[in-house]
Amino acid sequence: DDDVNLASSTPIAEGKPPAEGLGIIVSYSLRVKLNCGTLGGELVTDVPFQLLYPAPGTVEHEKAQALKKARSIERSRYANSRYVSDEEDNIVFEDFTRSRLSEHE
Repeated sequence: DDDVNLASSTPIAEGKPPAEGLGIIVSYSLRVKLNCGTLGGELVTDVPFQLLYPAPGTVEHEKAQALKKARSIERSRYANSRYVSDEEDNIVFEDFTRSRLSEHE
């Protein structure tokens, strides 16, 4: 049940040299384009972010593992509750299209 990490990184405290980090620091930038119509035009912005994953054995890693376990327990409680039925698991998606009536009908 391990999550797949896109990138692991170690946050570095201010005032400490980057050489003390025990990981790889990877920064990403996400470009978002918003079309506001003909009068508003297009709005483009870059949103910087980092994917952080605590190093094994640290307090942050232990907290993350405990939170992950708690979420798993909550999911299993919900799955075993009386509010869940087999019908909810079988979701059917149907595509509807307009059918053209021919002149012969």
